[in-house]
Amino acid sequence: MADKKTNYNQKEKTELIKILKDKEKDLLEAKVAMAQRKTKDVHLPSKIRHEIAKVKTALHAKSLGV
Repeated sequence: MADKKTNYNQKEKTELIKILKDKEKDLLEAKVAMAQRKTKDVHLPSKIRHEIAKVKTALHAKSLGV
């Protein structure tokens, strides 16, 4: 994951949807890697879920027109 902070509120709705799909795919891959004991970062799924929540929040704000 990137170290710099991303401001999702400045992105377009279509770009946010693409980011959301990518993050959900990353989450699935992280869970599989955890189950297969291939990763040492046990907090990675949690970090990805937090990013997904940020993207969903930005999408909801866009749909409300805020």
